[in-house]
Amino acid sequence: MQKYKFISQIGKGSFGIISKVQRIKDEKLFVSKEMFYGKMSEREKKQLVAEVNILQSLKHPYIVQYIDRIVDQKRQKIYIIMEYCKGGDMRTLLKKCKRKNDFINEDVIWKVFT
Repeated sequence: MQKYKFISQIGKGSFGIISKVQRIKDEKLFVSKEMFYGKMSEREKKQLVAEVNILQSLKHPYIVQYIDRIVDQKRQKIYIIMEYCKGGDMRTLLKKCKRKNDFINEDVIWKVFT
């Protein structure tokens, strides 16, 4: 993670920690998904590898882009670096609409699902 500077924690769950990070060389913002694999079963480790491989292969304007992965063998952690969506993700948008009792325009829905 020497290429990145920690900015702030965005979220935390059973899977790990999500943080906003900044690439040092060009100051571009990204998201880091940090996961501790030390206590994972072999099956869980295989699923983690599969997740990284799937993320790597996805190329679509409406899917968050995979950037890199960093494995820290000493600490038994993996960091998946992804595109930073400054407007938030789909979940954030849906929560915002629900809170405001608002709707998403139909054309936006069709764009996302096609």
